[in-house]
Amino acid sequence: MPTYYAREVPGYNITTASLFLGLIAVISGFVGALSGAFVADKIRLAKFKKPLLLTTTGCIFLTIIFIIPGLYTFEKYSGSITVFLSQLCHWMIVGPSSTLKANSVPPSVRTRAFSFVILVNHIGDTVSPTLVGLLSDLTGSYQNISILENYGNYTVNMTSLEYFGDIRNGMILVPVVYSLALLFLVYAYLRVDEVEKYEVEKKEDRITPVE
Repeated sequence: MPTYYAREVPGYNITTASLFLGLIAVISGFVGALSGAFVADKIRLAKFKKPLLLTTTGCIFLTIIFIIPGLYTFEKYSGSITVFLSQLCHWMIVGPSSTLKANSVPPSVRTRAFSFVILVNHIGDTVSPTLVGLLSDLTGSYQNISILENYGNYTVNMTSLEYFGDIRNGMILVPVVYSLALLFLVYAYLRVDEVEKYEVEKKEDRITPVE
């Protein structure tokens, strides 16, 4: 993301982009985690059906809505605002999604389930920069660049044909992956009744009458 901003958004270099986007990540993560839990609790109190899935699905949908202009608005301030809002919505799913994982998995395998989720998250963290870079390189093009060479008292302006990856095409993967997550959540929202029934049955099985 810092490389993308340094190349595509006027007013940023790699240092300022890294600093600014890092600050956005810290603030949006802190505020988003707290506000997501608050919103989920309010939705639950309002007696909405399936409040945790509703909150998580809505936040992912808003993330997609904000990330697209955030990636393709090549203006310093408006692009930064939409990136902040997209990250804020992304981090709002932390509380509801964690509660969903705990509620939908039997206690006997809950530790393994959370470990698997953490493993999948880190696999995504590992391969996603490589995939973005690979797609950028595959869709790049050759461009002429100017090179100034000093020869004693003379300066020669030379041109060189260099291949540059198109990082804008690589970043298309971001909204695509979010859209796949949204489709999965919509499917889960439609199927969650079976999970709730399963949990109720399990709880009833654990109740033993006191004689």
